[in-house]
Amino acid sequence: MILEPGNHLLVVHRRLFETDHSRFFVGRVEGYDCGIARVCGYSFGRDHLNSKFVRKPDLRTKLIAISSGSLIIYCLPNDMSVEAVDFNVTESGLTLTCPPNLSLNLSEYFHLH
Repeated sequence: MILEPGNHLLVVHRRLFETDHSRFFVGRVEGYDCGIARVCGYSFGRDHLNSKFVRKPDLRTKLIAISSGSLIIYCLPNDMSVEAVDFNVTESGLTLTCPPNLSLNLSEYFHLH
């Protein structure tokens, strides 16, 4: 099976236009059937005043079409804590972090030297 209950996912909403805002969802799979996953977790959006990503405080349950062309879905380690996920914006790009040792670079481009 592609997904099983307990799997962790990062869902990235594709930016279809230059002015679209980056949106992320990190959660735990509760169920999966016929390409649709029921995922419980947290949404993140960018605070443009502070150049930070902020987690919305309320827990959400979303139905996610895995084959949707407007989503990029990453499988995350099952032993991580969804509540501890954070996004950091640095000179080198955007990174998802989760203590103690998860660090995932999400930058859309590479700096070539």
